[in-house]
Amino acid sequence: MPVVRLDAAYSSQMGWIRPAIIDADKDGKIRSLSSDTSTQIELEIQGVLVPAAVNAHSHAFQHLMSGLCETFLGLNNDQPSQSSKNFWTWRQSMYAVLQKLSPSDLYLVAKSAYALMRRNGYSKVVEFQYIFNDSQGKPYADHLAPHKALVDAAQDAKIDICLIPVYYNQANFGQDIQPEQRRFYLKNTDQYEGVIESLRSTYKDRDNVSIGTGIHSLRAIRQEEAVSWFANKPLGCPFHIHIAEQQKEIDDCMASWGARPVQWLADHLDLTRDVNLVHATHLNSDEFNILAKSNAQVVLCPSTEANLGDGFFPFQEYSQANAQWSIGSDSHIGLEPLEELRWLDYQGRLKTETRSEPSPDESYKEKGDYLYLQSIKGGLSSFGDHKRSFLNPGDYLDGIVLDTEHPNLFAKPLDKIFSSLVFSCNSSAIKGSFYRGRFQHSYDNSNVLSDLESKRYRELIRSI
Repeated sequence: MPVVRLDAAYSSQMGWIRPAIIDADKDGKIRSLSSDTSTQIELEIQGVLVPAAVNAHSHAFQHLMSGLCETFLGLNNDQPSQSSKNFWTWRQSMYAVLQKLSPSDLYLVAKSAYALMRRNGYSKVVEFQYIFNDSQGKPYADHLAPHKALVDAAQDAKIDICLIPVYYNQANFGQDIQPEQRRFYLKNTDQYEGVIESLRSTYKDRDNVSIGTGIHSLRAIRQEEAVSWFANKPLGCPFHIHIAEQQKEIDDCMASWGARPVQWLADHLDLTRDVNLVHATHLNSDEFNILAKSNAQVVLCPSTEANLGDGFFPFQEYSQANAQWSIGSDSHIGLEPLEELRWLDYQGRLKTETRSEPSPDESYKEKGDYLYLQSIKGGLSSFGDHKRSFLNPGDYLDGIVLDTEHPNLFAKPLDKIFSSLVFSCNSSAIKGSFYRGRFQHSYDNSNVLSDLESKRYRELIRSI
């Protein structure tokens, strides 16, 4: 790899380095990072290098649905637009879209979504995957086909992936699977473990692919299975679960299992750093305190949670407790990490009618620093990387290069860069990105589909 000079770079160990001279080995791992201008430079890039964002929760196939479920009620041929009504009717539309997707279709949709993630500043994605069967509910001849499609898409879009196949056995608490959910169905946890073992064997030599575990939600697993799972299977890898996203889910859980979802989970599962609770929107004070004091983290997806009408997660209070969190794009109604971070902060400002609060961590002086860097540290943990190290010797040279000629970054001091980025910029401020030591301009990340793939992708969109 060529020795690179940038105007500045941010390292989790060294902080800001100006100028930044980076030498990486042939695999793209950083050998040295310094301000030694006597080093012979082979590639000079005007801009500031910062760590790339981590997308801790993705449903790649839902990228197809963006903008298709926003009709006013009663204005769709005089019939109520059911997909626009609430989360549960939107879910029926999602099921309908899903019925049309083959593994090759899934590859195209995911590749397009992942390329846009790269363009917008993500370098890693946690894919919450629950497609196991064909549209008739039958396993594919290659039972790993849908999973492989997602991994292949990530590799071709040059984004690291943590694949989380999730267990899905029933429609709701005490209710058998419904026909529209048969693509998700696994008959028992033994079948699920077989998928996990096969995937780990398939990708054991790929350090840009990792395999975690998960349960779609408490409503998707039988209570006796959940109890056994948590009692007998040490995690040792990222574990993800949807939880407490909607009030109906909480009501159903209390009626069937006698407890609120987060409380039930905390009573049966050690909330270690491997545990990632997606959404956790509706918490009572006891659940809030349990999570805030635990090593588990919440994965927040503000643009999707707002779009689906989930409600407000108490982020301002949660961050003040210095608790663990990360961000995800979920349904991809929004694919900009900066948008997710603004949503997190602004919802608190709107509720409290204040602009600031004490720093949850004395190491952060700027709100932008906290939002941007903490989201990445949490994202790395959700990925299974608990060192949470970036842009240090030994790490891969992965990151985004900010355009310091951008009107909202020009002449900004380094200690204001992250606040300027989070609160006043979008992906237009990204000049390009490094992936494993190789630099790529942003416009090259916009669309990685070939002409034939683009044609097939357009046909797929028209068909839904």
